[in-house]
Amino acid sequence: MSKAALRRRAKEARHWLFEACFPLWSERGIGESGLFRETLSLDHAPVQDEITRIRVQARQTYVFAQAALLGWKPDISLDLVHHGARTLSGTA
Repeated sequence: MSKAALRRRAKEARHWLFEACFPLWSERGIGESGLFRETLSLDHAPVQDEITRIRVQARQTYVFAQAALLGWKPDISLDLVHHGARTLSGTA
């Protein structure tokens, strides 16, 4: 892959993260229980799962930490990181 193609792909990935992924999961990714959701439906509606895995809590905490490092809405992303950390430490 050429450098130009790689730069274009990186720009596309950043756009997807900032405009689709981070906003969607920050807005719809926390359930009534206060935990990060396991899944959303294809139309982005909440899916009621019977289980919630700790790895989802850890993954979403990490994702929003990376979002903050990338500069995506630091106030929102850091709030979600703190939320995840409280969940993982049992202080939520």
